[in-house]
Amino acid sequence: MAAVVASPVETQTQTKMQSTMQNEDYNNSSHNQLAAHRITYDALRSALQRLSKRSTSKDSEFLQICDLGSAGGANSVELMKVVLNELRGNCEEQRQVSITFEEQPESDFNSLVQTVMKEEASLWGPNSVKVNFVAKSFYLSLFPSHSVDLSLSYIALHWMSSPPSKAIKGSSSSSSSGDWIFCGEPGTPKEVFDAWREASMKDLVHFLRLRAEELRPGGEGLYLMAGGDTFQEWLYGPNPQDVLDLAKREDLPFPVPIEQQENRARPRDVKTSGRFVFTEAMMRSIKKGEVRQEVLEQAYAPVFLRTRADVLEALQIVNQDAPGGQLELMELRDERVAVGGKAAAGTFGKTGSLMELSWSIHANYLQATGGATMEEMESLKRSYAEVHAETFQDEEMGAAGGYMYLHVRRSRSGNC
Repeated sequence: MAAVVASPVETQTQTKMQSTMQNEDYNNSSHNQLAAHRITYDALRSALQRLSKRSTSKDSEFLQICDLGSAGGANSVELMKVVLNELRGNCEEQRQVSITFEEQPESDFNSLVQTVMKEEASLWGPNSVKVNFVAKSFYLSLFPSHSVDLSLSYIALHWMSSPPSKAIKGSSSSSSSGDWIFCGEPGTPKEVFDAWREASMKDLVHFLRLRAEELRPGGEGLYLMAGGDTFQEWLYGPNPQDVLDLAKREDLPFPVPIEQQENRARPRDVKTSGRFVFTEAMMRSIKKGEVRQEVLEQAYAPVFLRTRADVLEALQIVNQDAPGGQLELMELRDERVAVGGKAAAGTFGKTGSLMELSWSIHANYLQATGGATMEEMESLKRSYAEVHAETFQDEEMGAAGGYMYLHVRRSRSGNC
């Protein structure tokens, strides 16, 4: 097991963002990612069946469930519909259910509360659900010890608490450290990638230790995040070879694992730059003279995509000081999932816009970290529309993203 050591780069000065994402726009387009939720449903239903059967005298008279990283709330509501359908239907669970939705305080918290509470008459009331909200980061303690039955986090855990800087101290790298936005894309110096991975590992270890303390013995956690060992088509475009070729040509590290897969149902003449689509868009706006070079040099995505090996290492660190382990590994799975397009129609009956989803996720941090003006953001949006149209020629098809979930259970023995 590799040690998690001190980072060789400085920590970013935290830029206060009104929200990590544009909540209203994200609520309107987030259904594009519900296909990723579905890869967890078998594990989720199995966990709920076990929790429902656990009704000893030591257990609470109600089930405590939390959703961490609820954003604007639209996808969280859809997730809880699955949870309650299983509990009240298949499991015939009679106990009251308490559901807590967590989101960081800098977010548009009113949007979350309004979205969730719209369901009071149709969902929460009929199912005897008590709804709560927590305005804190999930990298902090959220609940009393041994109080949570089921801890969930869907497509949030790849966001970092405090990313390292793009600047390198004492680096011997000949590569520019500023011509990338998404850590791991071609152009990321190796020293920077390693530092970001270390910070991401510390975040995950800390998160899991907090959840291990909060879960009841026998309670379970299910955490879905972007990442895994599959190629992120919707970040880089549909042709993995383009990304590899760029990295090789520029002699740059590209540590993110890539599957050499045939591009299913896509025209083979689709070409990409090999870079993160928003990096390519910003470079075009800079070339047009509409965005300053320093915006690209400063901008970064506060995200790191972990591999399966990263998650297993973090879990091992969490368990190494506890006899018998604190968190039992139930399952670790990653999968390529179609994001947007026709894949999104299964839940809401409408084709989703991958472009709208991407902009709602990435625009806020690009402006906050890069210091872009509103005029520069308008130019970036136009350039991104160009890149998106060239890269994903058929909007209805969406694009494949890599998602991974960790399913754990709190030990009933040992120092727990």
